[in-house]
Amino acid sequence: MNIVSIKLSAIHENFLRKELKAPKGPIKLKRNHVIGRFIYATIETTHEKPEIEEGASVFLLPDSHQYEEEWFYFIVTTERKKWITDFIQAFFDIQVELFFVKGYRQGYRQKDIIYAFIQYYNLDNTLPMYEMIAKRDYRKRKNIKKIIAENIIKS
Repeated sequence: MNIVSIKLSAIHENFLRKELKAPKGPIKLKRNHVIGRFIYATIETTHEKPEIEEGASVFLLPDSHQYEEEWFYFIVTTERKKWITDFIQAFFDIQVELFFVKGYRQGYRQKDIIYAFIQYYNLDNTLPMYEMIAKRDYRKRKNIKKIIAENIIKS
């Protein structure tokens, strides 16, 4: 069994579990998802069982896409764990933005889109979570308005 453990925030772990359809236990990665492909690109193999940090998210990785039921150990350097964490956070940000684009296009209000996102990704339905997502949307829309204003002034 291949094991990679990486510390993720609860938000990003819940997001990842939904994206990779892994409700409980270790998260089984496959190359058919962009996150799985990225993590595969950062790993090295070993014959020794790696230590798992307390509270870390645990990923299971098959040795080969041809033999997805045959498992071996993998290790990830500290630097590469940071790459993976950064990638997951960036992917989360893109999904938030995409959720808003689709929601606004379908005529939903910001409030409804935020609550739908929180529910869909099984995130904590708390005021800080709501505000964090709302601020991301606000900043993005503010940047878009700035670009529109600059384009109008240039023409």
